[in-house]
Amino acid sequence: MILISALFYAVSLALPAFLFRGHAPLSGLGVLEMGWIGVLVLNVAWYANVSWLIAVICFASGAIGPARFFSGVSILLSLQSFVTKGWWFDESGPTPIVRLGSGFYLWFGSLTVLFLGCVFSGPSGKVRKPVGASVPAPDTPD
Repeated sequence: MILISALFYAVSLALPAFLFRGHAPLSGLGVLEMGWIGVLVLNVAWYANVSWLIAVICFASGAIGPARFFSGVSILLSLQSFVTKGWWFDESGPTPIVRLGSGFYLWFGSLTVLFLGCVFSGPSGKVRKPVGASVPAPDTPD
């Protein structure tokens, strides 16, 4: 799950995240570079990146409980992006976001993949079988 999440994340950086009327699209990398400033206008969605990274480190080290927590926090923080109305390119005011781009959705997908991987992993990090999945019968000696 980490590899799929990281791949989605990396590709999202090259794609347009926010689309504007009368302004070039902003790539995922552009959002990553400057999004931390969003806290000044009470937008904390960028901090989902920090939480995602902590979750990846926890998951990779086998700390599944903390990975679940931090990946859940990353999803919650990222939800603010859906209601973000503008991007501040300069001090003259926000440029209205016309729609979210493919880079945004791939980024959100990377957070979601990691979260689902954490939720469906057992304590060892291995994916658990869903409830009701058939269990093979034990071998019986002949």
